Amino acid sequence: MLRLTICGIALLASTLTAQAAKVPVEAFPSNSALVIRVADVDKTTVKLKELVEAVEPAQAEMASATVGGMSGTIIDNPAKLGVKKGTDWWFAAIAEKGSPKPVLIIAVESDDVAAVKDAVGDAYTYVEYENWLLYSRDADAMKAVQACVDGEAENVSKAADMKAQMMIMQADVGVFINIKQIASQYQGEIEAARDNIDVVLDAAVAEAQGAAVPAGIDMAAIMDFYSDLAKSLLDSVKDMDGCLIAMSVSKEGIQFDEYLAVKKGSATSKFLSGSQPDAMQNFSKLPAGEVMYAGISLDMAKMMRWSVELMSKFFGDSVSEEAEVDDIVKKLEALDMKGYVSSFGLGDLTSGLFRVAAVYDVNDTSAAKEAFQGMFKLMSNIDTPMLKQTMTYEDAVETIDGQSVDKMTLTQEFPTPEGEDLNPQQAQAKQMQQMAMQMMYGPEGAVSRMVYLKKQILATTGGGTEAMTALMKSAASPSTSPALDATRSKLGAEANVIVLFDLPSLVAQGVEQASQFGLLPPGALSLDGIKPSYLGYSLSVSEGGLDAKAHIPAAQLQGLYQLGMQGFMMFQQFQGQ
Repeated sequence: MLRLTICGIALLASTLTAQAAKVPVEAFPSNSALVIRVADVDKTTVKLKELVEAVEPAQAEMASATVGGMSGTIIDNPAKLGVKKGTDWWFAAIAEKGSPKPVLIIAVESDDVAAVKDAVGDAYTYVEYENWLLYSRDADAMKAVQACVDGEAENVSKAADMKAQMMIMQADVGVFINIKQIASQYQGEIEAARDNIDVVLDAAVAEAQGAAVPAGIDMAAIMDFYSDLAKSLLDSVKDMDGCLIAMSVSKEGIQFDEYLAVKKGSATSKFLSGSQPDAMQNFSKLPAGEVMYAGISLDMAKMMRWSVELMSKFFGDSVSEEAEVDDIVKKLEALDMKGYVSSFGLGDLTSGLFRVAAVYDVNDTSAAKEAFQGMFKLMSNIDTPMLKQTMTYEDAVETIDGQSVDKMTLTQEFPTPEGEDLNPQQAQAKQMQQMAMQMMYGPEGAVSRMVYLKKQILATTGGGTEAMTALMKSAASPSTSPALDATRSKLGAEANVIVLFDLPSLVAQGVEQASQFGLLPPGALSLDGIKPSYLGYSLSVSEGGLDAKAHIPAAQLQGLYQLGMQGFMMFQQFQGQ
């Protein structure tokens, strides 16, 4: 087994070495900010044609001819004269400080170097490297290329790790962002921006205090939070090595893969390593056919601790005593809460637009209930001249299918200063706010229902008891959705964040609700003939960095195209009236 493993590694290494000899990266200078690979244009054009055929067959030939005819312009050789067919094109961009625009270096394989030079012209400087011809309008950049070819200067090949190198070679279009180089080049500007954060925020605090900040709002704590957040983001830049964005096209849709490499052992690496990706199999327990699904697998206790402490800092004594906050935080940290999945659907303006359902996995639902009640109590004490928020928690107030149901009701008011009456504008604004809450959540307002099972918590917001009944049934009898599963399979086996979005359904249903106001005719957009599909996004974190994937199914593009055509025809009808 050991011998087979060693042979496998040796074979992989030799394959990558042979592959590396076929790419011009070793001729690109080390200060290249971007490295781009465009795979065989002819094959990629065929893939694009197949995708367009899946979306709208009538447009396939035109799209293929347009891309094929214009592709040569990106190498300043429209007819692609002298460029070897079936080969990739590479580009490097060098961004010098003080330069108005980046310097572009182009690399193509050529079977007739003279023909390429004649087609591209004398405005370019050329360097040959093995079977590659590199050229740029910037002569100094080509001197740096020549130095790399001669082995006298370091090239950019070592900037990307093995994973990034493999990803760029597998995609139809790959873009490597040399963050380490960019951060080094602009280190002075990054440090200046970091130092300037406190100056700007201190001035904002002074101005806010001079404007009489409402009682109960701790502006200094708020600004400290934003200062720490901004500094952390800027500090994390120095921990990043590079970013790879890859795009691939097929008749199934468009796939994006992104990879952000982070130095292992760095502060950013340690922060990212705190949460484990998950398969998120509970999607099947949510109601089917909703317009959006989302899942999170993070350190939920840490996130809730952060939110509780943040609320305490922002609103000070209007939230709770410090000892009470600490008690709630300890209860949250004791929960082995991995994350949750949720769905979002649209209702109507009478019963409420929002339909939110969620499933939480937790080791001890009794302890979770106690911790949640503490959080709700904490947030119900927000009472400032700008906002009065009340959360009322009712224990075991309903029974649905034999299960005890808790209710949490959120009310928000924008109070009038004591001794003052509402002027007409304020009265109208308050009335509109109440109408908006009713349209969003229905007659009963922003009510959430919770059912505590043995190892799971079911929760709904909006939709009344019917929404909880639907969630309980779907959780008891999980079922799969072919459309959702098709996209889910493109997003990796496990992730920390997943979002699945049926955009055509959201648009069509949103337009239907708008028609109730008379803004559009009923049935202005129809989903008839449009296949269910989901645009998907996933994010996975690890000690080595971030991995993100996005998938746009052909059916999603087809649905949007058909809705667009319906909208265009409706617009023409309006103009004809």
